[in-house]
Amino acid sequence: MRIRKETLSEATASLARALQSNPATSDDWALGLEKALQEVEEAVHYQDTHLETPEGGLVDVGGDLDPSPRMERRVLDLHGDLTGFLAEIRDLLDQVRETEESAVQDFEGLRLQTFALLEALKRYEQDEARVILENATLDLGAGD
Repeated sequence: MRIRKETLSEATASLARALQSNPATSDDWALGLEKALQEVEEAVHYQDTHLETPEGGLVDVGGDLDPSPRMERRVLDLHGDLTGFLAEIRDLLDQVRETEESAVQDFEGLRLQTFALLEALKRYEQDEARVILENATLDLGAGD
């Protein structure tokens, strides 16, 4: 099944909406969560593959300078975060599928883990924005 490409922000908003519904009153809660997690998985993968240029440098923000070693480390940290998110999402998807097949549907642990992932994704987006802004600011010579 091909999922529409979404930005990470759109996908996390979709995940937040899925978490807001009450699993006790919705037969489709697990299916909605699974779909939202799949959207986040695709967005995280897209984000990871487009964080750097094909030549390996930080995404161009319109300047001429090469990224500093510190900036390269920060980008590597962002890649590490995204890789960790992908593993966590796959684990959560496995748990959703197991829960769907189980006679006993205890969603609370799954909700808590997914909420923690959502918060981590929000922090990641803030970190990434800071890295891009810092790269652009340094490249433009701000503070000189």
